[in-house]
Amino acid sequence: KDGFNRVVGEGDKVSGALRRLLSMYKRMPKEAFDKWRKFTDNYKLGKYIDQARAQKLNNALSKIPNRTLKDGFNRVVGEGDKVSGALRRLLSMYKRMPKEAFDKWRKFTDNYKLGKYIDQARAQKLNNALSKIPNRTLKDGFNRV
Repeated sequence: KDGFNRVVGEGDKVSGALRRLLSMYKRMPKEAFDKWRKFTDNYKLGKYIDQARAQKLNNALSKIPNRTLKDGFNRVVGEGDKVSGALRRLLSMYKRMPKEAFDKWRKFTDNYKLGKYIDQARAQKLNNALSKIPNRTLKDGFNRV
């Protein structure tokens, strides 16, 4: 660095350092333009896409097959009629709701017993409250579902 400054400054270190700074400032616009050109080329090639746009595109594209499958399912269930198929699908969904709710509650209690949700003191309180429910009531509710 010292030698370079002396060569550029014709023997004077200070003038060499100033000339080096001047040449650096002269190169800055060219380097910035090169950096911008590289960015635009990569953007045109699709190498840069921000996360929000990528997620929006992914969501939009993932909904297309679901919509088509739902339409086809409604036609099959409704024997060619989309409206009756949709009504039958809603009816079957309402029939499944109690079973799904019971399964969800059961999964919660299992995870709770494993200690995945709450600290030990609160877990013990809830465990005592849940263990007091008679097994017969649980069995009866499960058989009904």
